[in-house]
Amino acid sequence: MVNISLAFGTRLSYRDYDCGNMASLVSGHAFRKVFLSSYDNKGVWNKEYIPVITLNFQEVVTLSPSFANEAFAYFRKYGSIKQVLGAFRFVNITKMQRAVIEYEIMVGYS
Repeated sequence: MVNISLAFGTRLSYRDYDCGNMASLVSGHAFRKVFLSSYDNKGVWNKEYIPVITLNFQEVVTLSPSFANEAFAYFRKYGSIKQVLGAFRFVNITKMQRAVIEYEIMVGYS
């Protein structure tokens, strides 16, 4: 299980390195590269069983749509909505944070 607030931060609000300041260190892109890089492989998504990672959102106070798009919807290029949602188990997450992630996965990576 990845405890996001301890390992990464409590304010998940930047998409990528183009956001300026220290954004590149706490962006959705950086999060994906650090914690989800093993999923960035078409072969993972072509299997009958896709590994599931548990992400603990306890103490995460901000989750922006742009962060969710870059961190999670990115994987729509490999799998369906159902597959992508199934690969990530979210615990201690608010209904709003979950809704943001689900919406971004549904509309796809942009």
